[in-house]
Amino acid sequence: MNEDNYERIKNELDIIESIYSESFVRSSEGFGGQLSAHVELPSSLKLLYSASNTIGSSDESFVVLDIDYLPAIALNFKLPEGYPTLSPPVYTLSCKWLTKIQLSRLCEALDKCWTSEDGQEVLYTWMQVLTNDVWKTINVSNELILSVSNSAHTSNLDCRVFQETDNLNNLVTYLIDYNSKEAQQKFNNAFFECALCFLEKPGSKCVSFSKCKHIYCRECIEQYFSIKIRDGSVRGLICPQEKCESQADPNFVRTLVSPELYEKYDSLLLQSTLDCMDEIAYCPRKTCNAVVLKELNMGQCPVCRFVFCVLCKRTYHGVNKCPVNSGELKKLREAYLNGTAEEKEYLEKRYGKKQLKQAVEEHFSETWLENNSKKCPNCSTYIEKIDGCNKMKCYKCETNFCWLCGKGLPAANPYEHFNSLKTGCFNRLFEGIDVDNLSDDSDDNLE
Repeated sequence: MNEDNYERIKNELDIIESIYSESFVRSSEGFGGQLSAHVELPSSLKLLYSASNTIGSSDESFVVLDIDYLPAIALNFKLPEGYPTLSPPVYTLSCKWLTKIQLSRLCEALDKCWTSEDGQEVLYTWMQVLTNDVWKTINVSNELILSVSNSAHTSNLDCRVFQETDNLNNLVTYLIDYNSKEAQQKFNNAFFECALCFLEKPGSKCVSFSKCKHIYCRECIEQYFSIKIRDGSVRGLICPQEKCESQADPNFVRTLVSPELYEKYDSLLLQSTLDCMDEIAYCPRKTCNAVVLKELNMGQCPVCRFVFCVLCKRTYHGVNKCPVNSGELKKLREAYLNGTAEEKEYLEKRYGKKQLKQAVEEHFSETWLENNSKKCPNCSTYIEKIDGCNKMKCYKCETNFCWLCGKGLPAANPYEHFNSLKTGCFNRLFEGIDVDNLSDDSDDNLE
């Protein structure tokens, strides 16, 4: 190699290394290396791939690949002794998302550059072609259909090109992963203002919700998620932005909370998901609580074999209506009286319309008795006072009692209670009545 070519090659490589410092790997031996040409994806260009993996079939349909970043085109080169005055660089082109036909067209463009430069250095010009003129060179404007080269048809292809994949599914997966990593790298290198603490922080200390793209610092979201999970509100892990309903996915949560909290979150999320499934119930036995698949109104636990009614959680009772205890009856009456038409229909189906109407009637009777009568202190029979004095006698057990305070009175002298200063009913025997209308048998005005 003559001295002039040597100096020109050395200077060109130094310049290329200074311009493309992050995209150039210089060879340790000889004059060569690898340049990575990063192609910008125009916003108007759609990347498509065949859903059937068979391009050209009659039932072919295409899926749009939504990505913003593409892997680089690799230019591996070696500068021979006659370069740049006599010989062009020896090179190969390789890429995953361009076919061998498309790469061959790029080779033609690079060869034309060498011819037109007439003995000048061409590495910088080649990089301009590979980064700025790719779409024009391969004749793509609106759509790029991703495909892989068929090794059986290699005629008319440049022997210097390589497509680094032979499977379309693997190619699509690789492009999605690459786009995700590249987007994260860009995000990490930028600065953002947290929408919660309003501090500006680097992207490496921030997170973004995937759907709404709202950005917060990692510290704020960690605290926000931790509080929600401890409170059991796993469905409440949404974007804190006002009126935003973007839900955090499990992988996103995993990167932000401790392993212990994530385990709790995962368990609660599974529980809430199962609770929303109509075909799922839980074994009512406290020592079991296994997940059970419903069969109409019956469930059989696969663990303890307990057969139960999925409505009332008691032992399965066939076509009979669900039994109700006194505590549940009060709640049931209120739910039925205040429920919508759909809710009433469900309760009637579960407990029986006749039983519910009877419960409502009993409720009204009990309410009336509580407001208009009092219980005998001995036998708890309801006693109604129509008129007369406040000394009452139970019609059932004949116990005397005071209408005002409800205390039982001695049979020998029941009126002593109203004459004693020690009671709260002193001199109140006729309180609340019209004395002029008292009848002679006032003692017996009982129900």
